[in-house]
Formats: sequence, structure tokens, C-alpha cells
Amino acid sequence: MLEPIPSQSGLPEQKPEESSRTSPLSCLQPPPRPKELLSDPELFAALEAPLLGPKIREDCVELNRLQEQLKLHRKFLPVEQRFGIITDIHNGLTPDYPLGLAHKRCATALEQTREFVFRAQNLLGCDAVIQLGDLIEDVGSVKENHKRMRGSLNALRPFRGKIVHAIGNHDLSGMPEDQLLENLGLSSLFNHYNLGGISFVTLGARGEKHAHKHFMFDRVQLKWLEDTLGNIPHPVVILSHFPLVDFDLRENRWFDTTPETCFPINKDEVVEIITRSGRVPLVLQGHAHEFNHTIKDGTSYVTLQSVIESDSPSSQPSGSYAVLFSFSGSLKLHCFGQPRRDLEWGTPQSRKH
Repeated sequence: MLEPIPSQSGLPEQKPEESSRTSPLSCLQPPPRPKELLSDPELFAALEAPLLGPKIREDCVELNRLQEQLKLHRKFLPVEQRFGIITDIHNGLTPDYPLGLAHKRCATALEQTREFVFRAQNLLGCDAVIQLGDLIEDVGSVKENHKRMRGSLNALRPFRGKIVHAIGNHDLSGMPEDQLLENLGLSSLFNHYNLGGISFVTLGARGEKHAHKHFMFDRVQLKWLEDTLGNIPHPVVILSHFPLVDFDLRENRWFDTTPETCFPINKDEVVEIITRSGRVPLVLQGHAHEFNHTIKDGTSYVTLQSVIESDSPSSQPSGSYAVLFSFSGSLKLHCFGQPRRDLEWGTPQSRKH
């Protein structure tokens, strides 16, 4: 299990006030890392909280439905960990963009990110947050992109647990790689995290800067991935900004005519390593700005929708995010926003060395 993680803001943890009844604003106080979802009275109190926006109220209703789905799991398997997942935040400016780019509601990025953090921490009690890349929309100077990066990181910072970053093409295009890694507190594009009995491995591909195409995973990273998967005794979830398996892009507004800007050139080599390891039930991906679930050789490759993508220039952003529940022997992914999905997997048995 995860050890308590100190506040990233440097402020002391707040303890909720003890009360004989639930306050309508109790959901605004950081919970003591609950291992159960909010009780029904707490959910109804959340619905009445005047500071909550309509989308968060809608998620409270969705959580109420999710309670019923998880009851069977809890009867046999306690919830061990839960991880909030967000992708393609694209904090930046959208005025004067071509019409197609108006579907990226970049002006809402920070608001959407703050709402996600509120849900992950206060409604779901997530142990960690996973960010799958493209924190910024890289428009303008490096100095402006640094400012956008700080804005995105500040929006995530109120979360009190571990924040895991995968790196997207707009992040790499917006500033020199060494400066990007320093901003994120990383030493490499690829990393390994052990969070409560599940390992998360992040991958990072480089491409033609500003052209946003011809992405590749370098040979050092591929060798590292094979060695890492060979030495991990328990299940592994791979985190990649870029999709690693082909899927139909004919109705995708971004990549329908340019698949080379969506899929890394040597993605098949990564998939071969994943398949040979037998340790990876799930790969989480972003970049495509659409939801997709493809199963290949027993591994689920799930591409999540961007939190700021909209169906039309005048419609609301998707508000999409996901929560991964880890049980003993199984994983459950619940996608909020648009689209809503429920997916479930068994995990490979842990190996003994």
C-alpha cells in the first residue's frame, strides 16, 4: 500500500472536523484517504454544495451509480488503490486558430484541470494522479510556453498525493527537453513507479519538433523497457502519450489523413516487448483526442479522450477523465465525462524470484 505522501504545496495536511452530521460542504475538505467511496449521505451533501459546478454535481450522481457496481467487488476484494487519470490538457491560447483547432477548448484547460483535481482528491480519494501528456498548447515563445506549463502544474499541485507525468509532443515542442524535464521533476522521458503493488511505466517518444510527426522511441528506451518488464514481479500498467496499436482514424478530425502524426514509427517494437513480458494487462494512452479500446495479444490498449476536446466549436469540452481501481487480482477503469465507459481486467499473477 502507498505510504502517506506529504502535501506538494508544503502546507500541513488538514484534518476534517468531527461532526455528528454531514456538512453540505464536507466534500470540500480533504478526506483522510478513504478506502471506500463516499457514503450515500455524503454524495447527496455534495450534490447540495453551492460551490460545485453542474458537471461535478453530475459526477456525484455517476459516483452513486458506480457504488452499486463496486459492491460486488468489495464483497470479496477490498479496494486497494485508485488512480485519477487526465490527458491532453493543452493549456494555451486558441484565438486566430484555423476552424478545426477550435475543437480544442484550450481556454478552459485550467478550469477543467482544477475540477479534475477536486474530484480525484475530494470525491474519489485517489492515491495518485496520472497525467498522460500535452500539458500545454505550444504556441508562441519558449518563455510563454514555460508560463503555460507553470499554469498547468499549479492547477495540478493542490492534489496531495503522487503525480505521475507522461510527456506529450506539445510539451517537447514547447521548450528544450532538459528544461521540460526540470519543470516536471524528472530525469528521463521514461520512468518506473511502484504504487501499491502495481508498477506504472511511462514511455516517451521524440519526433520532428513543431512538425509533430515521425515519433520514435529510442533504442536505449526499448532496451530499458525490456529489462524493466523482465525484472518486475507484479502487474505493470504502461503509460504512453502516443497510441501503440493501430485503430481506425477515418472519423478523427485530427489524424484521419495524417496517421503518421498519431502513431510512433516503431510502436510495433514496443508492443512486441509488452507481449513477450506477459506482465502488462493495460496500456493507457492519449494524443488521439478520442476514446478507443483495442485488445492485442491479451493486453488492453485504452486511448482516453482529451479533457478539453469538444464536438463543435460552440459546444462544451468533454470534461473527460478516468479512475483506475486496483483490487486484489483485478483492475477496473471507469471513464467520466464524454464518453463514459466501464472496463475491467484480471491481472497477471505476481512472479516470485
